Order: sequence, then C-alpha cells, then structure tokens
Amino acid sequence: MKTKITVVLIEVSDHINRNQISLSKVLVDEEGQFINKYISHKTVDDTLDDLLQEYTSLSLTYCQANLSDCVHEKNSTECEIIYSCVVPQGFVTAKRGKFIPIDENFKLKEKYERTFERTPRSVGG
Repeated sequence: MKTKITVVLIEVSDHINRNQISLSKVLVDEEGQFINKYISHKTVDDTLDDLLQEYTSLSLTYCQANLSDCVHEKNSTECEIIYSCVVPQGFVTAKRGKFIPIDENFKLKEKYERTFERTPRSVGG
C-alpha cells in the first residue's frame, strides 16, 4: 500500500478569528491541490520536512505540523495522511505553488472538510 502525506498549510492574519476563515489563504501546488508527497524509504518526519522545504521557506523545525486525518478509500491501494499547519501571514514564502484565498470560489474536497473543522484558526492554538 502506498502512503501519501498531504499538508494543508493555512496562512492566517494575526487578527483572524474562527468566523473569518475567508481571510485566510492555503498553499496549493501547480494543479491546485494541497501539497503532497508519497513516503518512500524516509521517515514520516523526513518526508514532511522534504515536502515543506520543496514548496516553502519552512522547515519542520520551525513549523508545527499537526496530524489531522487519515483517509483510506474502499478498494484503494493508497492511504492519505493529512497534516495541517497554521502560520502567520508573511511568515512563509512559496517556492513552488501559490497561496490562494479561502473564499466563495474555494472548492474543498469532502475528505479535507474535517481537517478545516479541527484546525485552530489562530497561530497560537
């Protein structure tokens, strides 16, 4: 079975609250998907760190990635481990992909809805 790690990286304003999620931005890759990578021979932490460094100016040392969900669809040979990470606005630069606003045009796949429901909307917690 293949294991894919997905990071939902949310950039928030320092004055945001739970009712203002539309002021946040998320990092997506060139196809508009949350950044992800398959685990090969490395550990989960090493794979997370590689993924963050490939797409951003962050390292796992300076970013708290929280386990949000594990998704395995019936009859699939793939398991997806979803992490969330909340960073303050201006704290991170995208090397690849881009930050897009969470607004009425933002389409969220059903499997990521729980991640957004569980993710704190402030940097402190």
